[in-house]
Amino acid sequence: MKEKLLSFWGKIGSQHRLLLGIIGAAVLVVLFLGFKDAGRVYYEGHYYEAGSLFMPDKYGSLSDYMWNGDGVKYVNQQVANLRYQSLFPIFISLAGAGFSGYRLYKDDSFMKELLDIL
Repeated sequence: MKEKLLSFWGKIGSQHRLLLGIIGAAVLVVLFLGFKDAGRVYYEGHYYEAGSLFMPDKYGSLSDYMWNGDGVKYVNQQVANLRYQSLFPIFISLAGAGFSGYRLYKDDSFMKELLDIL
């Protein structure tokens, strides 16, 4: 299998390698931004962690000093806003990966070489 992959890598052109590199970089960006800590919110003397986009923190009834639902809604909205800051770069990365994947899919010489190793 290793020989097939090395042979495949040698047969494809530099444009194909660039497009595969864009896809790999986009996957890394999505993983990094998806798991990156979004920060924390300060509310009434306490900090609340936002978590990450893929593993968010959400607060229900926070504690006794949050006696109304408005405080809980405020904190949850603020931590969500921190997490959503990663969405636009993730969408841009996915669009780049999708465009690159589509270009590779439509290229007959690349698809022939890809099917030869499978």
